[in-house]
Amino acid sequence: MIKTVLFDLDGTLADTELVYIRTLLFFIEAYRPDLKVSLSELSKTYGPPLVETLKNFFPNEDTDRLQNEFSTKAREFYPKYAKAFDGAIEGVQTLLNQGYQVGIVTSKHRLNALFTLEVCGFRTDLFMISLNEVTRAKPDPEGVLKAIAHFQSEIKSTLFIGDTLYDYHAGVNAKVYTGLVKWTTKSFDASIKPDLWVHSFADILGFIHGQKR
Repeated sequence: MIKTVLFDLDGTLADTELVYIRTLLFFIEAYRPDLKVSLSELSKTYGPPLVETLKNFFPNEDTDRLQNEFSTKAREFYPKYAKAFDGAIEGVQTLLNQGYQVGIVTSKHRLNALFTLEVCGFRTDLFMISLNEVTRAKPDPEGVLKAIAHFQSEIKSTLFIGDTLYDYHAGVNAKVYTGLVKWTTKSFDASIKPDLWVHSFADILGFIHGQKR
């Protein structure tokens, strides 16, 4: 029986891909104007911890400084481009109303994650494990396991939902039920077989209620 539902944030609850791409393009134009990269290639870097992307694109720059600059610049784009995915705000509230424990496990720094929740209209008092609370980011299961410990829940009664392979493997490595959303542009190899493909929040509720039988 599912008692705890954990979500990734960006790409799962919050549609922030355009914010990310617009910000990354700004930095490429500023620091590597000779670099030619397609939007498709940029989209593939949406999901992993930002520090990895910055190191790959800007190996000669100070990564800590770039992270701070990136976060500051991204906030200029949030009001125009960031939004909650359809049904996400209501879906989270429905889970809470039905007595489920709901939390977030994100590879974002806490302040940036809280800003994302606020701009997109989510409640900001949701329990969260951010990049600040772990020593190893997804796909390591540390964040998922810390959330389970906080809720005093069990692995077998937890569902973790994300949108990337990093999320998928974090869930699998934690040995919890794992779901992948289908409302992004990402595609997955046939070998990727989550417990649940999520097309809408109704799929989540259906899966959870089905575990009761």
